[in-house]
Amino acid sequence: MNPEQVRKPFTKRLIIIGAVALAILAVVYLGMSWYVVSQALQGEIVAFEHHPGELGLTYEDVEFHPRGDESITLRGWWLPADDAVGSIVWVHGVDKNRAAQLPMLRDLINEGFSILAFDLRGHGQSDIVPLGAGFKEPADVRGAIDFLLNDKDVASGEVLLMGWSFGAGIVLMAGVGEPAVAAVYADTPFASLTDMMIGEIAKRTPFPAWFASMLRPGIVQMASLRGIKIDEVRPEVAVAGYTDMVIGLAHCREDERIPLEHSLRIREAALETGVWFNLYPRCGHNEAYDDFTEQYVSIVTNYFRDQLGLATAQQ
Repeated sequence: MNPEQVRKPFTKRLIIIGAVALAILAVVYLGMSWYVVSQALQGEIVAFEHHPGELGLTYEDVEFHPRGDESITLRGWWLPADDAVGSIVWVHGVDKNRAAQLPMLRDLINEGFSILAFDLRGHGQSDIVPLGAGFKEPADVRGAIDFLLNDKDVASGEVLLMGWSFGAGIVLMAGVGEPAVAAVYADTPFASLTDMMIGEIAKRTPFPAWFASMLRPGIVQMASLRGIKIDEVRPEVAVAGYTDMVIGLAHCREDERIPLEHSLRIREAALETGVWFNLYPRCGHNEAYDDFTEQYVSIVTNYFRDQLGLATAQQ
């Protein structure tokens, strides 16, 4: 038999086997990427650490919807201050809830700010639906803004946004183009979700960070099939939209979860309009209030009062 006649069928079989193997690998890769996305979008329900009644706060249980989506109900507390100078929408971090920083909220109420603290979708007592990975949550915050304007008669220009960790990035994106919002204060924001994604996936799935990194392109693609454009979750880009507002930033120098670099990138992107930037030494992730309580409350109070055009509070 001619050697060429033997070689051709053999080569053809190799090509077929290689193609089948690549197809199987592609299916496995996309399947694992889909699994990672599904796991990462499941919220972790944790018990409330505090309750307003325990701290002597007046409160009202409230419900509202994300802007443009009445299929989801968000639940929270309305915490009014006497003779309020402004109203804060406070947004918690991932796998947290509205009670996570209630002592801090109490201190801000005592400084004259009413507060709407609510649970993001998939958290706390809000509807248990898949998380939006930062792409859908700005609608939750905008729903809170609408609630204050329509149900609590808060005047346009007296709404203030404040977020913590994941919530800090959310408020930076949610406040752009909102004329009712006078100020946005972000405590430990992320600059870009894709830069944070690998570490967070390693925390929320069985896969180590190096493996999650290999899945990154597939994760982005699978998330898009669920209506989540991960590449667009970038607070460092959104802040360019604040053309007439000075944003506020806070970060702990030794933060191990969201490195200081993220706030520095956001500050750089917002330098044209200005930034109140406060860097706290010798503290980790979102520990600024706990470690520097009086200074922290004073800075936040003065920032909000300044943006509202009020006299600066006494230090």
